Amino acid sequence: MNSGTSKGNVIARRMLEAREAAGLNRKQAASLSDMTRQQILDLESGDLFAATRVIDKFAEIYCVNRSWLGGLGPDIDESKLKEFNQQMVKLSPGDQFKLKKLLTMVRE
Repeated sequence: MNSGTSKGNVIARRMLEAREAAGLNRKQAASLSDMTRQQILDLESGDLFAATRVIDKFAEIYCVNRSWLGGLGPDIDESKLKEFNQQMVKLSPGDQFKLKKLLTMVRE
């Protein structure tokens, strides 16, 4: 991991957490973001700086709050996040899409 600021480390960790919570692997995240799998790995390890536009793009893809992904605010309760993800994967792909869109509309 990059020896950058602790905020950079928080962003990298949250990028990984958000991707996993969204139920995506790195290849899928790369495809949705027009980035490479290696760039996703570098973002999540802190070896690649996450510019504001990158944070905004992934906040939309992962359906998370931009400020949270950008390192502001408290961490998410891991147990609740895991439980949500377990319930989410039970939904059909169409229902997952609808729920993500709904969450995107109400999150900000």
